[in-house]
Amino acid sequence: MAKVILHPIGSSIEEALAQRDFAQNAARMAELVTELRQRRAEIRDGWGEEYAERVHAKGKMTTWERIEALKDPESRVFPIGTFVNYGRIFGGKNGRPSPSAGVITAFVRVEGRLAVVIANDNTVASGSWWPLTPEKIERAQEVALRLRIPVIYLVDCSGLFLPEQSSTFPGKTGAGHIFKRNSLLSANHVPQIAGVFGDCIAGGGYMPIISDKVYMTEQAYMVIAGAALVKGGKSQQITSLTIGGPDAAPRYRHDELDGIFPADYRVMYDVRKVIARVADTSLFWELLPHTGEEMVTGIARRGGLYVGIIANNQQLTPHPRLRGRSRPGGILYREGIAKISTFSRACNDDGIPLIWLQDVSGFDIGLEAEKEGLLGYGSNLIYTNSTNAVPMITVLLRKASGAGYYAMTGLPYDPVVQLSTPITRLAVMEGRTLAIGAYNTKLDDNFRIVSEDPEERAAIEAGMKAVEDRITKDMDPYKAASQMDTDEIVAPSELRSYLEVLVEMCYQSTGYRRVKNPRIWSMHDLRVLTDFSPFQG
Repeated sequence: MAKVILHPIGSSIEEALAQRDFAQNAARMAELVTELRQRRAEIRDGWGEEYAERVHAKGKMTTWERIEALKDPESRVFPIGTFVNYGRIFGGKNGRPSPSAGVITAFVRVEGRLAVVIANDNTVASGSWWPLTPEKIERAQEVALRLRIPVIYLVDCSGLFLPEQSSTFPGKTGAGHIFKRNSLLSANHVPQIAGVFGDCIAGGGYMPIISDKVYMTEQAYMVIAGAALVKGGKSQQITSLTIGGPDAAPRYRHDELDGIFPADYRVMYDVRKVIARVADTSLFWELLPHTGEEMVTGIARRGGLYVGIIANNQQLTPHPRLRGRSRPGGILYREGIAKISTFSRACNDDGIPLIWLQDVSGFDIGLEAEKEGLLGYGSNLIYTNSTNAVPMITVLLRKASGAGYYAMTGLPYDPVVQLSTPITRLAVMEGRTLAIGAYNTKLDDNFRIVSEDPEERAAIEAGMKAVEDRITKDMDPYKAASQMDTDEIVAPSELRSYLEVLVEMCYQSTGYRRVKNPRIWSMHDLRVLTDFSPFQG
């Protein structure tokens, strides 16, 4: 019978990086992580202590206090959508912010099982709905529907924030679409439980209607009888030892991830060092290692559960047809595209969830790429990932550029969750590249300004810098999160714990998709057919 054998991957930080480089990387990341935590704390405070006191004066808990009381003791809450609407002001000249769009969405462990919690923040305009509040709620419902994860609504809502109703009420994904998602969850036997607290007006009052169980406090304004009994999903049999036993201890510390990524996005690093710090016991079964070396594909365990990993290799790799030539990493070439398409299909066939670790500059371009039919191979990859039924999780480690971001299951291709880091740069292209394109007629073949006129040269330099600065500002991960272009920003050292929760959610309810016994995976056939075995004379 076939057996899955995982192999050690990675090395110690002392072997992987010069101590000075690691210290510089870690120091820069520490600044970014401190900023990330400060911004999270600012958002978690809602409209501040004054409004928390108003909630307490009514004899109620704040929403975060409710979540802390709901979750299992010693367990952690994993928010998503924290930075939705970050930096935006609503309501005109004397307007107010809407921290986290006035609603908290998170993965929370309750009675040992993971659930999606959707909770109105009663410290922000009494739980009102703002622009993007419906879309944020719908995104959380989408995760629950795709993974058949129970939903818990903590409803304390005074309805739409009326000055911005035109941005919230109409439209395909406006407030009314939430109730369609309620219905789809119910039709697919996904448990929905609602706790109703105090003000529950308009849309907030409708949310619990299709829930399987509704619990109300004495201060609740509405009266809705309980619906059908909660129907539990069929869960894979997972023991405590499987998930958290001694076999899942990491060989390398996860906090070392904060020092692996260079502060300069143009500097290379070894992505296998990243995999070694998120995989259980730093064990990894790499498949197809001798082709498409700009991509890394293989099987690991996260929290004791099998998961496929596809990652961009940033290092120089040998050109497959030109001896002695190398190619830069982080780019999708023909062999790598075919490799990850094949691996993605195999994971889908075997029912193995997929983690995409993106640090991609885009597809290869130029005469060689066109001759090799790169567009056709790219279309094959996009079709594969568009039709996969297996859950996929995307992590934007650093660069997420151009069509490469799409092809590697960026948010438009419906990963269950997309995570970013404080150094993520999401855009069509880098600012410098776009500035060169915009001023191409003013530059020579080496991208140097051709004009000899000092004033014209200064004007071109200023114009190029303005374009570069604007694009760089647009690539800020907090802007992407504010617009819901990514689900959450996490520190690299937090990736391991987030991925553990997400992978467990992929396995918690298994009746909706195929999950094959590891002994009969098609991966074993793939290894036999593609392993490089030189002839031994």
